[in-house]
Amino acid sequence: MFDIANKKKIEIVEYKVETIDLFTGWIASLNNKNSNIIDEDPDSESKYVPFIVNKNFSFSIETILEANMMNMNAHLENKLQYDFYWYVLPKNKRFNKWVRKEETENLDIVKQYFKCSSKKALQYLKILKDEDINKIKSMMNKGGITK
Repeated sequence: MFDIANKKKIEIVEYKVETIDLFTGWIASLNNKNSNIIDEDPDSESKYVPFIVNKNFSFSIETILEANMMNMNAHLENKLQYDFYWYVLPKNKRFNKWVRKEETENLDIVKQYFKCSSKKALQYLKILKDEDINKIKSMMNKGGITK
């Protein structure tokens, strides 16, 4: 680029910030004990996300007490939390399933028809019969091609 007023060439420097993947980086290193990421690269401490790591370890019966202890001590620095898991958890392959919000069929249609929240729509779905839902679907049909 050029600075038009001074007619000088200006250099633009771009910096790339490398991120460490949550599951193949942080959690894998704590489970497998293959490398202590923060000790190897002290700058990576700012990329550590304690909330997600605590959530991951709270899904396992083997590590739920440690996760609860870190939740109670959330004020600690990232390195201290990481080191706690590093030295307390035994080396083990843990594949914790994440809890996902279950998809409910016809929820969006009932929400639109009654103009209510998801919570109320779930209550309506328990009460409504299949034929009622079909009537609502036909009334909410705006035409066009459906996928």
